Amino acid sequence: MATPSSGRKEGFLPRMFGKDSFMDSFIGLMGYVGIVFLLLGYFMLVIGQLKVTDTHYLLLNVLGALFVVITLHSGGSLPLFYVLVAWLLISAFGFYKHRIAAH
Repeated sequence: MATPSSGRKEGFLPRMFGKDSFMDSFIGLMGYVGIVFLLLGYFMLVIGQLKVTDTHYLLLNVLGALFVVITLHSGGSLPLFYVLVAWLLISAFGFYKHRIAAH
C-alpha cells in the first residue's frame, strides 16, 4: 500500500522510524553492504581464495544475510525475507559447527 506523501510501498512489517529518516538511510546502506558481503564471499569461493569451511567465508555469509534481513525487515519482499532468514540460519549453523570443530 503506497503512502500518500512518499509514493513508496510500505513493507510487510511495521516501520520503526519515521519516513526518510537517517535510520532509513542507514538501514538501506546495511542492505547494500550485506549484498556486497554475500557476493564477495561467493566470488572468493569461486576463485579459490576461500574454502567453504573458512571462518572468513562463513562470517561474510552470516553478516551479509543478517544485514539484508534487517533491511528487508523494514520493508521489502516477504519471500526474499524468508530466503535470507534461512540463509542466515544455515550460515550461522556452519559458523558454529566450524568453531566447535576447531576447538
